[in-house]
Formats: sequence, structure tokens, C-alpha cells
Amino acid sequence: ESIDELFNTVHGIYGPMASGKTGEFITRIGELKLFQKRKNFVVRVAKSDLDTRLFRPGEDPLNELSSRNNHQRLGDIISISSKEDTQTQLNQILEEAKQEARKLYGNERVVFGVPEAQFMGSSLIKFVEKLGPDVYFIWEGLLYNFRGEFFAFPDYKDNMKSLVALSDYLVRKRAYCDFGDCMRFADHSQRLTPEGEPDHYSSELVVVDQPTAEKKHGYEARCDE
Repeated sequence: ESIDELFNTVHGIYGPMASGKTGEFITRIGELKLFQKRKNFVVRVAKSDLDTRLFRPGEDPLNELSSRNNHQRLGDIISISSKEDTQTQLNQILEEAKQEARKLYGNERVVFGVPEAQFMGSSLIKFVEKLGPDVYFIWEGLLYNFRGEFFAFPDYKDNMKSLVALSDYLVRKRAYCDFGDCMRFADHSQRLTPEGEPDHYSSELVVVDQPTAEKKHGYEARCDE
């Protein structure tokens, strides 16, 4: 059967801004989709409506996912509300996917992907804890916020460290430090003001980046130094 004997797996991809997390996620989901009919499973991807980044003109940020370099794209994304309970919404999507798998293949095998997991509510942790053996859960996200602390979920009841602890398989992505000509390996994300200065520690935790070729501010990768 393979794919770790068909699931019971939690697969995480983490790293700073501009480290290729989204590209890795899209690649993994795309590869799994190639096998869904041969291995008899259904694929679903859900994202938070807090992730409204646009990397391509005209795309729908709530129903599409693009890598920062625009080389990779994933459609058919299900958007969930940040104002409603994450676990409840994900359970509903998962149950509908299981129903489809039962109808098509006579099983309940589902590959379930969540990009930018730090935007989900803390009940994401309960959702992952209660996943059954027929689910392959794959997530990607920022482990640290711009303050250098573990990224808290929007409701502040838990943080990304708990999601890492639940993961069977982790992929650590690294960027290159964008401070001057540094180019050391980077594991952190620094947020800059429109004037190009480091944002203050007490500033709002979540500010969604809208990168453009013209600006030199927003989030940039930083090494420890």
C-alpha cells in the first residue's frame, strides 16, 4: 500500500517567510493527487480566510494558493471562516470527503491539507489529535512570528509548537537572510514598516503581507545574527 501503509500520518512543513513552504506544500499535494484514483483516496485542502495574499493579478485568494515566485498554483481550495470554530468547520469538510471516498472507493481515506496553519484557530490542535487512521494530514506554516516567538493562533489559546509536536514527519525550510548582502541561512521573519524600519514588538501580531516588486518593506527573512 505504501504512503506509510496508507496514512495515519501528520506531515508538517515549516520555515520563515520566503523559504519555499507554500511551494513545497503545493508540490506534495500535487503529487498525492496523481495517486488518488490508483490508491483510492480523496484530496481536500482548506485555508483560513485570514490568508488574503495575492501573488497573481486576478486570482481569488480564498480559493487559490500560489507560491511566492508564482511558479506553482493550487486551485479548489475551501475557505473557512476565522470567526467560527476551526475544528467544527474542518470536521465538516473531512466528513464530506469521507462520504465521497465511501461512495467512490468503499473506504474513508482522505488526504487533508492546510496551508498557512498559523491562521487557523487553536481548535486545529484538537482536530489533528482526533484524526483517524484513514487520514493523511499535511500542513505548512510559520513556526515563529515577527517577534521571534512561537506563532500563536489568532485566538491566543495555543501556538504552532503544539502542531509541530503532533507531527510524525517534519520538513524544515530555510530562506536566505535579506538584510543587506548577508545571505546567511534564515529561520526568522522580520516585519518592516512602510519606511523600511523594523516594526515594534507591540505592533499587531498578524499583518498579511502583500508583496510587490516595487516595495522594500513587509516581511523579510532574517538569520540569527
